[in-house]
Amino acid sequence: MLELALPHILSGKDVVLAAETGSGKTLAYIAPIASMLLERASRTAAAAAAAAAAEDSSSSARTSSRKQLALVLCPNAALCQQIIRLVSSLPGPEGRPLIKACQVSSSTPPPFDPPDVVVTTPGALVTLFNDRGSSYGPQWTAEGVSSRAAFVVADEADLLCQGGYVKDVTRLLDAFKAGERRQLEAQVLEELGIPDEEWDRVPRSIKQACWQGGAPAMLKAGFRRRPQQPQGELPDTDVPSSSSSGEADTPAERSAGDASPSSSSGSGSSDGSVTYGPYLKRQYLFVAATMPSLTKADVGVELQKRFRDAQWVSGDMLHQIKPHVEHAWRRLRGPEEGDAALVEAVQADPDYEAGQARVLVFARDTATADRLAAVLEEQGINNVLYHKNIPKDEREAALAAFADAAAGGAGGNVVMVSTDAAARGIDLPDVTHVVQADFATTAIEFLHRVGRTARAGKAGKVTSLYSKADAVLAEALKQYVQDGKPIEECFSRNRSFSRKVKRYGKFVPRGQEGEQRK
Repeated sequence: MLELALPHILSGKDVVLAAETGSGKTLAYIAPIASMLLERASRTAAAAAAAAAAEDSSSSARTSSRKQLALVLCPNAALCQQIIRLVSSLPGPEGRPLIKACQVSSSTPPPFDPPDVVVTTPGALVTLFNDRGSSYGPQWTAEGVSSRAAFVVADEADLLCQGGYVKDVTRLLDAFKAGERRQLEAQVLEELGIPDEEWDRVPRSIKQACWQGGAPAMLKAGFRRRPQQPQGELPDTDVPSSSSSGEADTPAERSAGDASPSSSSGSGSSDGSVTYGPYLKRQYLFVAATMPSLTKADVGVELQKRFRDAQWVSGDMLHQIKPHVEHAWRRLRGPEEGDAALVEAVQADPDYEAGQARVLVFARDTATADRLAAVLEEQGINNVLYHKNIPKDEREAALAAFADAAAGGAGGNVVMVSTDAAARGIDLPDVTHVVQADFATTAIEFLHRVGRTARAGKAGKVTSLYSKADAVLAEALKQYVQDGKPIEECFSRNRSFSRKVKRYGKFVPRGQEGEQRK
């Protein structure tokens, strides 16, 4: 995935990176971002030194305040920590980390000096901006972070751009786009010597040119400012702008669509001797293992609207089940059969019999997970629990047990009982067997659960237990898996899936509902 994504991210354009679980998406965006941050830090230091040598204090101050960073948004603290560990593992000179990363949360205040990579949840960042940012210095206010964030990454983007996350994510994206525009305008006003009150009267076509390319683009579009103007006289803008065709783009949309993180077209000049820029251009990256794009309500379609020039990079197995996964499907005749079926699925596993199993059991909620863990213990199956109600140190110990067993430690069999907290993003190395004690409520949940095993080309097993209530979704997915087809046509929220089944009396693939009405 790194090889596939690298040229697109280095091009500076916005990128939607959608690839199957276990394909290395995190490294695929962290590695090029680290490279670009280091390159720009070197350029910034050189520019500051040149300005200091020329005794240009204003330029030196502006340059030194322009240290850039990457902001990574994640749905939960566990994924934040995982990304920080990956960033910290990139080796630099003398064995030290190549770049620095930190997490910002309600229990982890930001450091005085912003690192290269800030990892946080949308809610934690909104809280920081609203309540506490200024107490940690101007660099941690919304304006301060916006002025430095050359990269904004939404990891698990399909989750962040819907449901309970979407309000905070939309607020942040809108604030960053508006901040980028204000920062660009302020720099251009300084470069061209334009008073604020005069800027308010500049035609929109000239402003659009500014938002797209700074001072050089404004001058090319026809902006002329006479040194001495009578009160109230507008700047000379008799040369029409090439972008004055009445496009409906808002400044934020234009900034987001055309922005690149590179120091943009700062080489333009009005007379061959004056150099403008460089300007901060933010790059947006949306990363996910599932990216529905069939209907207008899907996350992928919304991203296409908002980031029209984004490059889409997809893995070969996106929305497909890996072929080297062995599936077992069992329909339960009643709720009393479920516990026995779970115990049988674990104990009959050849890897478990050999003392080499790493089994991940999924339950629908925390109470069910607790009950199933007790059932397994009663049958002599030692296990660990992982869900939001488990203390943090115990959750970390559970993850460590998996990692130790995968690395060949003396742990023997490891069985983890979890909610869907372990289905997304969390690095559970070398899971040999996934058991759905409670069947997934959506096809997207199913894809993420199944994606916990058979990673990095290894084999894996999935046992799916399902009841009569789950049968329509389970049997539709079973057919898609057996046919080797992408399961995107099964994507739906649980309630809407149930409504469609009730309406049509059967499973209808997404996007084909209209055909059923004919």
